[in-house]
Amino acid sequence: MNSFEELLEKGKHDELLKLANQHLNTLEGKFNKIRALRIIGEVDDAMELLNEYRMDFEKEDSKWLFKFLYEEGMLQLSKGKLDEAQASADRLAKNQQHMDSIDLSNYLSLVGVIHSRKGELDAAMDYHQRSLKLREEIGNPLDTAQILNHIGIIYFKKGELDTAMDYYQRSLKIIEEIGNPIKISMVLNNIGLIYWNKGKLDAAMDYHQRSLKLREEIGNPPEIATSLNNIGIIYSQKGELDTSLDYHRRSLKLKEEIGNTLEIAVSLNNIGEIYSKKDESDTAMDYYQRSLKIREEIGNPLWIAYVLQRIATLFLDEQKADQAESYLTRLEKLSKENDNKKIELFYQYTRARYLKTSVRNRDKVEAEKILAKISKENDFDFDILIPSLVHLIELLIIEYQTYREDEVLQEIQAHIDRLFEVAQDQHLFITQVNVLILKAKLAVVNKNFDESIKLYDLAISTAENKRLTKYIEYAKSEKDDFMNDIVEMQKSIKLSNVSQIIQEVQLIKYVKKAHKVLLKPWDGEEFINEIENQPENYSSGAALTDLYQKVVDRTLELQITNQELSDFTMSVTHDLRAPLRAMQGFSSALKEDYGDKIDASGIEMIKRISQAADKMDSMIRDLLIHSKINQQDIKITKINLEDCLNQIIKEYSNVIDQNKIEVIFDLPSRYVHGNRLIIEKILNNLLGNAVKFTAQNRSPLVKVWTETRGSMVRLNIEDNGIGIEEQYFDKIFEVFERLHREDEFPGTGIGLAIVKKGVERLYGYCGVESKIGEFSRFWIELPI
Repeated sequence: MNSFEELLEKGKHDELLKLANQHLNTLEGKFNKIRALRIIGEVDDAMELLNEYRMDFEKEDSKWLFKFLYEEGMLQLSKGKLDEAQASADRLAKNQQHMDSIDLSNYLSLVGVIHSRKGELDAAMDYHQRSLKLREEIGNPLDTAQILNHIGIIYFKKGELDTAMDYYQRSLKIIEEIGNPIKISMVLNNIGLIYWNKGKLDAAMDYHQRSLKLREEIGNPPEIATSLNNIGIIYSQKGELDTSLDYHRRSLKLKEEIGNTLEIAVSLNNIGEIYSKKDESDTAMDYYQRSLKIREEIGNPLWIAYVLQRIATLFLDEQKADQAESYLTRLEKLSKENDNKKIELFYQYTRARYLKTSVRNRDKVEAEKILAKISKENDFDFDILIPSLVHLIELLIIEYQTYREDEVLQEIQAHIDRLFEVAQDQHLFITQVNVLILKAKLAVVNKNFDESIKLYDLAISTAENKRLTKYIEYAKSEKDDFMNDIVEMQKSIKLSNVSQIIQEVQLIKYVKKAHKVLLKPWDGEEFINEIENQPENYSSGAALTDLYQKVVDRTLELQITNQELSDFTMSVTHDLRAPLRAMQGFSSALKEDYGDKIDASGIEMIKRISQAADKMDSMIRDLLIHSKINQQDIKITKINLEDCLNQIIKEYSNVIDQNKIEVIFDLPSRYVHGNRLIIEKILNNLLGNAVKFTAQNRSPLVKVWTETRGSMVRLNIEDNGIGIEEQYFDKIFEVFERLHREDEFPGTGIGLAIVKKGVERLYGYCGVESKIGEFSRFWIELPI
């Protein structure tokens, strides 16, 4: 009889549960039944059984407890509960020294998946690479292929599609040799997603259809549901909404039969998006509300915030501001309760949309400011960036029509150009078609009719090349309308009268008509939000996005991580400190043993060698701190700034006493959310600089105070010292940037770079204000 592992390797999942049921009198049988239920997608049943057998495993030795905790973590991931999965991983971490290679590999894989789901991609990559090395040494090809797939997904999330494809192909080759049809279908699905992300919709469709065919032959409902969902999204991207709706409904039906609530919420949301595109708002609202109810039961604030934002904006699209207001209020409350930049972004965007509907001009101005800030500061949050640009353009067009200012027209042009660049970079072809049409109409405003015709033709050819049937007709219709407008304009107006041309082509009317398409360039917003729902079976495959997690967390990683610097600093730390210690030791020995034989000049040289080695060692330590801040996992908690400051002040008490420095605290707002170790490193550097650069010709004074700024607390640290020239305000936060000689003010030139890196990792801001000869005020802002 085949063993459980042999059945798993060959993908014979229908026999797994049967075999496990035959051995329920043993821990192995109980464990395998839990595992089998998870693998076949019956997550709730698996979790119920896990809780039933919990005491049996808790009282056992480490071997079975390790396996139990790993399975518990995987099940929590399947249900989208990252904190619970992390708790299981933390228990495993305490016993790493007792694990065998297989258990350690499983632990590393679990932690890698958790980091990946959190968007901490570099940390996830590290754990998966370590797990891969172990699994290759063990010689288990199926597990090796699985980790290759994990790594491919991380590269996919990072946007490195070619590298992701290489890992997928390596995984596929191993799985085809084994002959596991389930895993083959999984990797075919992932390759399809790469082609989808590259904008090659036909190739993507081919891979997803092949994956679907295999899954239907196998008869695995969770995987079939995933393929149906993916194909539905591609049809939506092609503008074939009815066909898309059919696939999504089939997917939803299967998910309801399986009972996976998280996946049901995803499908409900995707169907809501399609009905919204079809302008069937009441039906869309019904699906959104059903999705919201499930997400509230699961309890993930980010998922809840996303649906609240969608419902509120749908009401606003329908000019139902009163109904939207209650959802905006809930979003605001959620934003205040959770330290999450994406939730805050959802709230600010929705607030801008709400203000935009106001009849008061000052509200529209405020909406314009919010949208401009979003578009400026969120280069990678495409799901918010794109609609923000669209609504910002619409507000500016209204302003242009009202005031007829050329500078406003230039701003409109700049935002439209940026919108088109984003659409090109992200292969959003429907958005490209619509923006090309908008650019064509703007060319008319600029009295460039020839350019307008070229842009209309480009819109038509783009739709034709990507086989976007609906949008081919749409672009042709818009061009025909334009040509008719030209004839009428040539008959009735002078081309120099720009305001009449604007009125004639009805630019604002076009934007209002087009923005409903522009607002939904992702066709379903989530495209499978559970990238690693079941790591051994990937019922959700790789995804273009869990949009609200993948995009924002990837954005933060890209903004805060310079991998080359991290690799360099780690290498320096481990490889160069040993010879440095040798230099320090030998110079000290040379002075002690041969000092009486060396003249004063030689002694001075030895002293300089020792000092240089000490300085280099300090620089390496600071580089390591900088690197660790960049790489370490961060746990956010509520922090009392006064406690941290008092601790740092004690460390500088000798310097403060010797130089008779007066330190004044005024902390009306003392609580922030952050990581205590990072905050202490930040404050250590800022207070260190403050006491170092105090006044030489007057009583030295350091003032520390806080002030509340919206959802942030600003902590100011000011000295009355030498000051900094304004041209260096940004430069001083870079690594190795010093404004003074070492003999004037000692330091490594890395302290403020540590401050900047630490603040960025805590989702905050930092800066400096100064006046030469009077004061320097460094400030940081952290979330309340």
